Amino acid sequence: MPRVSARSRFNAHRSTPPPSSSSLSSSSSSSSSTVASSSSSSSSSSTISNAIREQEIKLKALASKEKARPYQTIRSYSSRQKRFKEWCEACGYEDGYLVTGGKMLRYLQDVVVPEGNLRKANQENGDPYPLTTGSIKQYTKAIVDLYQSQRVHGINNNEHPRDAAYKAWIHSFHYEERQRSRDMYIDRGIGSIQDGYTMDEMVKVSEYFFINGQEPHQRERMTFLLEHVMLLRGDDTRSLELADIFVQFAEEGPTKCPVLVVMLDSGKTNQRHEKQYVAGIRHKDVRICALGAMAIYFFYRWQLLQGKDSENFPTFDSNRWFDTKVCKGFHKTKKIHYVTQYRMITKAFNACNIHSKHKTHAGRGSGARQAEAAGVSEDNLKRHGRWETGSMGTHYLKNFPFRAIRSLSGFPIDGGQFFLERAVVTPSESLQQKVFPSVEHWLSRVQDDDDNDCPQTICAQGFLNLIKELRVVFLQDVVMLRDLPHLSTSKLFNHALFEDPEFLQFEQQLLTASRTESNPQQTHLHQVAPIIANGLSDLGGRIDGIESRLEQHFHEAQQARVAACNTEQSIKRLFQGLAGLANSINDPTFAPTFTGSSNTNSINDNNDNSNSNTSTSDNISTDQNYEIKLVDNVMQAWKEWDTGLLLGSPAIKDLEARFNTDWRNSGKARQRFSRRMKIIKAIEKISNDEGVGKDVAASRLDERRAQNGWSMDRLQKELTKRDVLDIMQGLDYE
Repeated sequence: MPRVSARSRFNAHRSTPPPSSSSLSSSSSSSSSTVASSSSSSSSSSTISNAIREQEIKLKALASKEKARPYQTIRSYSSRQKRFKEWCEACGYEDGYLVTGGKMLRYLQDVVVPEGNLRKANQENGDPYPLTTGSIKQYTKAIVDLYQSQRVHGINNNEHPRDAAYKAWIHSFHYEERQRSRDMYIDRGIGSIQDGYTMDEMVKVSEYFFINGQEPHQRERMTFLLEHVMLLRGDDTRSLELADIFVQFAEEGPTKCPVLVVMLDSGKTNQRHEKQYVAGIRHKDVRICALGAMAIYFFYRWQLLQGKDSENFPTFDSNRWFDTKVCKGFHKTKKIHYVTQYRMITKAFNACNIHSKHKTHAGRGSGARQAEAAGVSEDNLKRHGRWETGSMGTHYLKNFPFRAIRSLSGFPIDGGQFFLERAVVTPSESLQQKVFPSVEHWLSRVQDDDDNDCPQTICAQGFLNLIKELRVVFLQDVVMLRDLPHLSTSKLFNHALFEDPEFLQFEQQLLTASRTESNPQQTHLHQVAPIIANGLSDLGGRIDGIESRLEQHFHEAQQARVAACNTEQSIKRLFQGLAGLANSINDPTFAPTFTGSSNTNSINDNNDNSNSNTSTSDNISTDQNYEIKLVDNVMQAWKEWDTGLLLGSPAIKDLEARFNTDWRNSGKARQRFSRRMKIIKAIEKISNDEGVGKDVAASRLDERRAQNGWSMDRLQKELTKRDVLDIMQGLDYE
């Protein structure tokens, strides 16, 4: 029986002619029934029209979802679905290629498995090379996708094709695959932790691309290193555009540390197109530095190439530069094809005797294993490689996983030891401007709000600041690469820049200084000094904490003593009053007069006033001697300011209102008050900016402090250097 789609049924109903006018007027006696019939027909037509429109919208939404898929997914699914449809038609199924569990299982067993792996040659006995369980599941995914599409179209009401029979068969197939692999002596290292490359092999691949000297080789060197240090997929680097990269800076040690930040809003595991960030820093080994490779590749593109292959530096007088690819193909707005990248990395692996199943994906696995071996935690690796894509990681965690970043750049996973011998000398401004000379011109324009002919975009400023930093990286790295005899023959060094007297002078200065700095004792001092400083800072913090607790205990003891004295005085006065009352009662002349109670009241009033004056003077004396406590978090600091830290202790804001500066007349008290006010003002600024209560603002600031791993002392220092709103909203570092 031929299939009839929902739309065909709707069109059939829609094409039914309405009743003729002659039939409507055939009898006046049936006019009322005719009107009712006409009304019913109109209602039915409206219902059908609405249903058709809703179906069109559903189909359009489905098509837009399929269009948003990664290119490789679309390509893989479409070819497999086409073969399945052709097989269904050849088998003569009455329902065509409507997907069912039995039909899918028969197709896999009768067609897919017997054909084997079409990409590999037959075995020695003539049998096709068998498919793996993973390949079978790829076919299954494609057919299930077709089933889901049919469900949305309303033409398939069958149960899901991954039924019990399929699950039993795929389990059996996987079990048999292990035995087949053993019988065929298939390499057991494929897909294991051995499948990848070592650090020495990574250096060989990088040098292979560098020595060849052509622009495509420099491009592949950059992508290869980026995929390793940032754990990127091949499609991530191929899709990357100039507007997606920018620079930030981190305090990582004696050497200035630029951080290359890449923004990703698509990819295999980012189907919702949310903004994700990944970062990398300069590598300790200049031969495998991803930032240096990027700088060299851009130099090739915009300064070294001549003739038809040349490309001008991007212009920023419009936003058309957004389309420019980081890894360009035959045109600057076209990304390189997967096959092109695959062939180049395969050729490099073969030249370096690297045997790996993965090619464009090799860096992601090898990089993760390298970081794990260095002691990076699984959670840190998940965040860096974006295997952790939950709402917390996407929306709330904005700190970069620097332990993984340091490890993949050749540094210890603990911070404070970022030192590069090749960065001990900074090139002069005039020499820097000979590399990417248009940077200053465009940067001044994109920062000028009065320049109406040039859009002032955030991403343009971010990219141009990155290029400014990359030219310093370029000049420092090429000096070291030229100093390596086996790399000095690269075509890169044929450029006129490397004969410039100013460059030659800088080269000599840097080589001399780097050899001096490479003294082991000096290098060790650079490495140990931050650790000693951190240790002293922690020790100072502990001492301050102990001092704070001692002061707190002393203050509590003092308050208890004062309270005990007050209680003792009250008891004495009570007994004196009782004794006086008893004597009066025993006096024969005693006669109570209710009208004369004013004397008694005056006595009581005098006693009360005396008590009040004593208590007030004691409180004033105690409050004026109050010292600000050393606290562990922002919430405690705010509580001490607003209501008082302990029960019965004064609020600092009340002390300020009552005594002005008299209560903090010592140098130590003034210093603590000044530091504490930085935090109080920061809380008030957050409250005003975000429109929340000050308690909430204090909680948010404390949460930010904890995320950054800062002590209260570190927070006070950061507030001295930069605005609190920058701390709350910016991308900070661990």
